[in-house]
Amino acid sequence: MKKTKWLLLATALFSLASFSCNKTNDDDDSSDVAITAISISSSVDTVAVGEAITLKASLTPSNATGTVEWISGNTDRATVQSAGTTCIVKGVAEGTVDIIAKNGNVSDSKTITVTTASSSNATTDVDYTNYSNSTYLVKVRNNTSKKLVAFKGSPSKTTLIGGVPASTTNHALPKSSELFSTSQDFVLFFVTEDDYNANKENLTSLENKPFARLYSYYNTNAANNIVYEISSVMGGDMSIVLQNNTSYNVELRKDGIYGETIGYTGASTINTTFKVDSGDYYVFPVFRKFDTTLNEIVTVYPKYTSGNAAGKDCVEYFSLNDSQNSVQLDASNWSSGVAFTSGYAYIRINNQSKTGINLYDGANSTPLVTSTGCSAINSSKSYVFTLKMDLNQSNSTTGQYEYEDFKTYSMLHIGNALKSDYYITGSDSETKDFYAGKIYTYTVKGNTIYDLTVELTNESEMSQF
Repeated sequence: MKKTKWLLLATALFSLASFSCNKTNDDDDSSDVAITAISISSSVDTVAVGEAITLKASLTPSNATGTVEWISGNTDRATVQSAGTTCIVKGVAEGTVDIIAKNGNVSDSKTITVTTASSSNATTDVDYTNYSNSTYLVKVRNNTSKKLVAFKGSPSKTTLIGGVPASTTNHALPKSSELFSTSQDFVLFFVTEDDYNANKENLTSLENKPFARLYSYYNTNAANNIVYEISSVMGGDMSIVLQNNTSYNVELRKDGIYGETIGYTGASTINTTFKVDSGDYYVFPVFRKFDTTLNEIVTVYPKYTSGNAAGKDCVEYFSLNDSQNSVQLDASNWSSGVAFTSGYAYIRINNQSKTGINLYDGANSTPLVTSTGCSAINSSKSYVFTLKMDLNQSNSTTGQYEYEDFKTYSMLHIGNALKSDYYITGSDSETKDFYAGKIYTYTVKGNTIYDLTVELTNESEMSQF
């Protein structure tokens, strides 16, 4: 029998918060669903030599589980680097080339024109260097074909951070000691390089026209390993305009509460415009803030409380196309007559041992990372990690989504590369249900990595937001 425990969290004013297209992978339905049609939905059809663009394939049905293979019809003209339904196309030589997305006998193709090498870099003073091998601020994955310029909070000469190349992964932005001298949450504000160059003397004119806005965190005490993703749907000719006259900071996510972020806007803001590609959209509002008690970014989302939609996540469905190229969203529809619910359980690891440790999930050798970029838990330190809930029902025809109130884990374990078999459930065969909106504190003791003990020392509801 399904366990259900709805947690009604009190509403409060949020502090600074923000808002990612990978499809959520939290649906545990393991049955295979065949792909019956593939459509390359990107409107981009040109790429310069030496540069890259991103193409995306839409699958029918939307819950299809097959693998998409991407092929360049002429690798002397363009090469492809595929990642599921997304493909990065890099221009090699001038001319045209067909890019094909296929699964068995099902396929679609798009003709791409490769043009002469771009000279846009020569017109900008933005630093596009990848600082991954030195001190950096945060990392960004740009899933679009646009070269972007990043700012802290809002665009101005004094808040300029650096540039992000098109179609890049793990691009590390430079850290300015003037802008980031302490740990802090902030908004990564992106504009295109073209807009930056055209408005250098009046950057504030771009304040309500972001290419993307992402809620981010810089941690002076961590490696800042989180990669902030810019959605592949951004940068199109269509507009999502958000009116937010509420006291909440709002993040818009695509296809579910854990979906890719479309954008963020702060409290009491109007006419924030996000430029996106054409297509059908299920947009979910999410509210986030940095909790100074937990030292963690806390997330809640609104649920309907009455009628047939009671218990479902608040969602806006619309289609953007040539006949309707803009849609207006009003945040007041999500701030009253709703229940605010946490989408996560929280695990606090209190390390009272004399060695550094990590938290792992299952057989994965990569440590879990907090929302503030921490992974290694040094002696006498305490960090909080988030656990997503699983999707238990999804009806893409009506936009009704529902997530479990708990998730069962069996192989969460503590340790490091030398020894990591200290299971917080007791052993790898024992399980524990972790409930959304609850904090579970585990205390770790021991003199070395070889004699640790792990004990659940506290289990409590989250405080009011």
